[in-house]
Amino acid sequence: MRVALFLPTVALSLATTCATRPPVMSSRAIPDGAISVPMRRDEGTVSIFQGNSGMTDSARLVIRGDAEWRRTWAQLVGHIAPAPELPAIDFTQEMVVIAAMGQRPTAGHMIRIARVGRSSGVTYVDVISENPGPTCRAAQMITSPADVVVVPVINEPVAFVETSSVKVC
Repeated sequence: MRVALFLPTVALSLATTCATRPPVMSSRAIPDGAISVPMRRDEGTVSIFQGNSGMTDSARLVIRGDAEWRRTWAQLVGHIAPAPELPAIDFTQEMVVIAAMGQRPTAGHMIRIARVGRSSGVTYVDVISENPGPTCRAAQMITSPADVVVVPVINEPVAFVETSSVKVC
């Protein structure tokens, strides 16, 4: 039986913003009553990143334009040959949200965007990270887990809400 201990944490946002974009913030919880925002992920492509992306640094990103998407995609798939084709995104209608765990020394790490919600002029992104506990057997290999979702364009601040758990094996 697998049991997880949940430890709430606050992540520092590494997303860059400029004056024309709403800021990316950190938060401790999605407020009660937040309205769910529809999100989609291309399971065929995104499954590549669940265990290992090319993003070696921890990051929480909101991609709102084609040039930024091309650069980020190249980083996500930089370790794959041949590289998967860049998914088409209509940035007049959608934006891309990415949560990357950064480089880890073993397998068994996971990151997932679980939910996106809006409340009081802020969009919240619920990010769940899981790490293997000290008694877990994990392959000794460098991994860089990431998750990518597409949501409708929202022109308001984005806050990443972090929950971290440690597997008990």
